[in-house]
Amino acid sequence: GVENKNNFSGLSGLGNILDNAIEASLVLHEEKRYIKFFMKYEGNTLIITVINAYNGEILRNRRGKIVTNKGDSENHGIGLESVKKVVDKYHGSVVIEPGVQKFTIKIILCDLS
Repeated sequence: GVENKNNFSGLSGLGNILDNAIEASLVLHEEKRYIKFFMKYEGNTLIITVINAYNGEILRNRRGKIVTNKGDSENHGIGLESVKKVVDKYHGSVVIEPGVQKFTIKIILCDLS
């Protein structure tokens, strides 16, 4: 049905998050690169966690929102926004934890019955 089709709307956002993790890792020396991906489904809640190495630099706009560091900002920077739309649809949340050299993003989707 239509609802099942909409369930896949988050896949592009997830793809963007994984792309960002890969790109962030590629600027590091090979021995420091890693990406960890966890997915857990409990009850009607899906928790997706992506942890990756990065150089510790995050660009934010004046409102504190994370923005792309890619030169072509017109065609980049929509990954987190697309994830947030899906998260809002399922009454979930996005938790972003930038550490010193470790970046963690956790996506929680509720009401997935």
